[in-house]
Amino acid sequence: MLVLGVLAVTRGPIGSHDLWSYSFYGRMVTEYRVDPYRAVPAMFPHDVVYPVVGWRHTPSGYGPLFTFYSAATTALAGGSKLVMRLGFQLVAAGAVTWCLWVLSRARRHAALTLVALQPFIWVSVVNGGHNDAILAAVLLAAVIAFDRHHTARTAALVGVAALVKMSAIFVVVPLVVLLLARRRWRDAATMAVVPLGGLVAGELVAPGSLANASSASRGIVSRASVWRPVSLVSGIGGVQITLLATGFVAVLIVAISWRHRNDVGASVSAGGSLSVFGMASSYTLPWYLVWGVPALALSGDLAVLSVVVARGSLMAASYQLKGSSIEGVPGALLSILAPVALLGVFLRRILVLRPTSFDGRHGSVSPSAVRLDPADSWRSTIRSRSRSFNGALAVGQPPSSRTLRTLSPVDQNTAARTGRRDSRRSVT
Repeated sequence: MLVLGVLAVTRGPIGSHDLWSYSFYGRMVTEYRVDPYRAVPAMFPHDVVYPVVGWRHTPSGYGPLFTFYSAATTALAGGSKLVMRLGFQLVAAGAVTWCLWVLSRARRHAALTLVALQPFIWVSVVNGGHNDAILAAVLLAAVIAFDRHHTARTAALVGVAALVKMSAIFVVVPLVVLLLARRRWRDAATMAVVPLGGLVAGELVAPGSLANASSASRGIVSRASVWRPVSLVSGIGGVQITLLATGFVAVLIVAISWRHRNDVGASVSAGGSLSVFGMASSYTLPWYLVWGVPALALSGDLAVLSVVVARGSLMAASYQLKGSSIEGVPGALLSILAPVALLGVFLRRILVLRPTSFDGRHGSVSPSAVRLDPADSWRSTIRSRSRSFNGALAVGQPPSSRTLRTLSPVDQNTAARTGRRDSRRSVT
């Protein structure tokens, strides 16, 4: 892993030039004192970074928090493109390394190996210096906080991620659905309001950031999108395809959230919802698939994780083949047939089938990966835990602090009330 990380940052980006767009938007702030959400790189053709910028007529579509980091990096770099490049590549490498460290600590060894050996992680994400790595790391921290019943911290982390890239807001849907299924009304409200409030605050600080993010890829159908065959066969325009794809992605996120509403942990629901955009949107790129990979890896569901990382690596390969002498049949397989087939497998695994194999601690299923049967409600779990200390309550002893720590404050009250009621019945 260390060797792959070092190799990824020793040279400039191989494919995407987004890293240089990050740098240019930062230089707009530090060098030219203009608003990167209104101005475009084409206005400064003599800048040292301009020759390597790809999106020359597009204002920034990134969150104000990331734009602040871009400005700080370019201010430190001065005119050095090497320092600019390393400023983004090293952060991406650090974010990926932290995610892998978390998987190691959770003893998700098979998932860790599967993720660490994916070419698109090191070539597309780290070498490209993409801020999607930051997004994935912050959202992994949010999922961990959620599973530990720290709702306010989870909401704050999602809000921070959305200020890096607006697409992080997708994860709000599964988290709110999980909380509603557990009848934690206030926590659900907090989870919905705080990230959305962060987006509103970001729009106030950087007017145009939300509009730019939502319109940057409108009307564009990616080379490796599942919607490309539809566009080629039907002749439907790009804007219409974008609207259809957006609606489709929204429906899938809701469906995944509802299907996994009784999960004990948020890993599969959140990771699957984040992965849907890269799998099924009209405009998708390899690094978009990294958004949900750490959360899915933490869940231990190797089947779903394998489909998502395969999609990312095959998409990266299809872009590397673009313009080559062997693009023909291999290019069609990678950019047309593979996306459709993998999306079908992904939806079948996450919406229809129950997970069959988990990379848990010593081969066991971890709490964050267990899914309850649809007939088993969250309240039945509380009742079963409360009955485990009925005997202690019957003789006047309080439940152990270790038992109560496994529950959230609201759940502790529910368990205690249920346990006392059952103990009174047993004494009577």
